[in-house]
Amino acid sequence: MLSLPSETLHSIFENLIKSVVPEEYLSTAIALSHVCRSFRQVAVHCPELWTCLKRKSSCIELDAVETCIERSRDRPLDVAFSLHPHSTLGQDYLPSTMAGDTVVQALLSTNKRWRRCTIYLCGEEPSSCDATDDKLVPFHFQTTSSGVDAPILEHLSFLAHPSLTRLIANGPRKLDEFSPISNWVIPNLRSVTIQNALSSSIPSKFRAQLTDLEVRVVGPDVNVHSRICDILEFGIGTTSVSTLRLSFNGCRFNPAAYPRPKAGMFSSVRSLYIEILNCIQPGPYDNLSTLRRSFSGFGLRMKGVVELRITFDVGNSGEENNLIRWRGLISTLHSLLHAGRYTVLEILDVTILGRNQQENANSSHDEQENIPVVLLPHCCIPSIKNLRIETALDLSIVGDVGDTSISDSEDLELLFIKREEVLRPISLETVTLTVSKVKGFVPWVRQLVSKMRETSCWNRFSKLTMVRNGEQEVIPRDDVELWCDDAINS
Repeated sequence: MLSLPSETLHSIFENLIKSVVPEEYLSTAIALSHVCRSFRQVAVHCPELWTCLKRKSSCIELDAVETCIERSRDRPLDVAFSLHPHSTLGQDYLPSTMAGDTVVQALLSTNKRWRRCTIYLCGEEPSSCDATDDKLVPFHFQTTSSGVDAPILEHLSFLAHPSLTRLIANGPRKLDEFSPISNWVIPNLRSVTIQNALSSSIPSKFRAQLTDLEVRVVGPDVNVHSRICDILEFGIGTTSVSTLRLSFNGCRFNPAAYPRPKAGMFSSVRSLYIEILNCIQPGPYDNLSTLRRSFSGFGLRMKGVVELRITFDVGNSGEENNLIRWRGLISTLHSLLHAGRYTVLEILDVTILGRNQQENANSSHDEQENIPVVLLPHCCIPSIKNLRIETALDLSIVGDVGDTSISDSEDLELLFIKREEVLRPISLETVTLTVSKVKGFVPWVRQLVSKMRETSCWNRFSKLTMVRNGEQEVIPRDDVELWCDDAINS
């Protein structure tokens, strides 16, 4: 391979870098340039290798930035600014007056070439971005970057470390005040990612041009309900956002706080992604109320959603987590679907994870009696045409709560579930199950057949697709019941 022509090596390097995450471009380029002399000559003159001016776990040094700028020639760049709290700022700390290192000016000088830009608000500890106070200088980032004119910038990320959220929330200033791009010229901005920050960081003048919005809430110190309201309020002024991604990781849902959002609409949203991982709820509250009330109004404000993708975990074995469990059932999925009331939803894609993947992938025989049971009523959203469920866990799925009698009229959660068990027409045409074990899904499928027959809509159903160990089996409508019998007896 060392004797390959330079043109061939150049082509190989260009294709190789496309399979690498942007944060690893630089390390990949350096590795290729240190293989041998011929590799180095080609790597140094391959601009695509040097277009990402950021690293995954540390700040990039000034000499590396200058090298990348030179070797990338005129190619579009992926840049990142790391801003830090600084010990000298004390109680006068302002989010906009953060400390930056020596690469800031070098990066700003390349703004005409930016394709993607990330602004990191790093944590209290310098190690969070591999920086120390002696390398940092306090400055007003918004003023320093006021002349940015990025005509080809398409994606902007604004990411705040969870510890910084706590630091600012407890101080005299608020992270909400930080709007670093208010004076930027970015006519082609289409996609925005916000983590642990409010939508005010993205000025309203840019909202009408966005097509893709991702909001991440990370850590236990962020007020989840305020963030959800902020997301809904962000809809004011948005007219072209077609994809909305929401991620909640390691959060505490506080059922005692339900701020009312202003009237915001996301009428243009067609695809909605919701991820809830490693989240908990303090106190003896019921998750059906918490999640339903937290996400209430989503469907009303996003009347055009036709594709909904939900990812959630089932918690640890034996864990008492009121956010995801209700009367022994994993009710996260039910709560999110009921809260939305999506009227034109056609595609529901569900991914179910374990909080400890190794534990769930290798559950012992003694744990089989405690496998998770996920609640998914068949009639929760009658408009769904295509359902896909993927999980590597050994779990069961049920469509109702059984023969439980409602003896207490104040048990509103049970009343909500029972209401969704009422027979009504179902529009399902396909069901795809990508699972390791099928027995836990068979009763739900059998009930689906029965309910669709009773409502005279079984003829709408087309096929059941089973994917196990990479192998796909398609079961036509007329063979589904026979498949259920065989699956139970196998």
